[in-house]
Amino acid sequence: MSALLKTIRSRRTSKKFNNTAVPHAHLHTLLEAAIWAPNHRQIEPWRFYVLDKAGLEKIDSFFNEHPEVGRWPDPHKTGKLDIIRKRLSQAGAMIHVTSLRSSKEHKDNENYAAACAAVQNMLLMATDLGLGSFWSSNASLRCPQTQEWLGVDTEQERFVASILLGTTLSPAQSDAASAHRQPIADVTTWIE
Repeated sequence: MSALLKTIRSRRTSKKFNNTAVPHAHLHTLLEAAIWAPNHRQIEPWRFYVLDKAGLEKIDSFFNEHPEVGRWPDPHKTGKLDIIRKRLSQAGAMIHVTSLRSSKEHKDNENYAAACAAVQNMLLMATDLGLGSFWSSNASLRCPQTQEWLGVDTEQERFVASILLGTTLSPAQSDAASAHRQPIADVTTWIE
C-alpha cells in the first residue's frame, strides 16, 4: 500500500485532545498543504483564520462575553456553545476556513469545493504529522457574531469549516482497523 493511501485510510476524526499547543511550524505545514488543493480557474478561493493556543483563549473569552452565540440559530438552545467551548479548551489550535463568494452559483460552488479540498489536504497532513483533527461546523463557530470577531468578511466569504487540532488523548481512537467503508462496487458505476 502506498504511503499516501495509508495516510488516507488512517485519518480519523479526533474530538478529544490533551491541551498541548500545536507548534507554529506544524500550522505552517498544514497551510502549505491546503494551498496546493485543486481550484478551478486558479482563483485560490480559500481564506484561513488561525488560532494558536493564545487565540483559543481569546475566542473563549469572546464566547464568555457573548453567550448569545450559543443560541444561534435557535434562541432556545445553548448546548452547542458548551460543546465547542469544551473542545476548544482541550485543542492545541484551530484553523477557521472560508471560501470566497461568487454571484454566479456554479463559481460559488467551485470555490466552496476547492476550499473543502484544502480542508481535506490539511486533515491528511495533520494525520501525517501525528496530530488529531476535527472538521467542525458547530453553530457557535459559524454564527455571524463569531465570524465578525474572527475578521471574516461575510459579504465576500462563506463559512466552510473550523478545524480543531491537537494531540489526541487516545491514539487508539485513530485505529484504522475499526474503520468501515462500503465496498467500492456498491458506490461505483463503470461506464465502458
